[in-house]
Amino acid sequence: MISEIRGLRYRGAAAASVVSMLAPGDPIQLRRDLDNKYDSNAVMMLALGTFIGYVQADLAVTVAEYLDEGAELRAHVVDRTDRNGIPYVEVTLPFTPPPT
Repeated sequence: MISEIRGLRYRGAAAASVVSMLAPGDPIQLRRDLDNKYDSNAVMMLALGTFIGYVQADLAVTVAEYLDEGAELRAHVVDRTDRNGIPYVEVTLPFTPPPT
């Protein structure tokens, strides 16, 4: 699966600085945002320990389910571009089901 990082432009200067350093292949940590009052399936993306945005909602449902079941998901940067002054990053979301 490929997801763009949602909400990146709202994360502030620290996130923008981290994102400017990202390159294809760099790891992205995925973490559930259990306190998100707008989306019960929200999945945060972090790079270099900095919260940079969310997995897009249509994919977060599946990603959240796997995280909740204990799966280790490994995301990586695919592409980073600038669109009208706004950074745009796509990441791969490869994962395997948790052990049964």
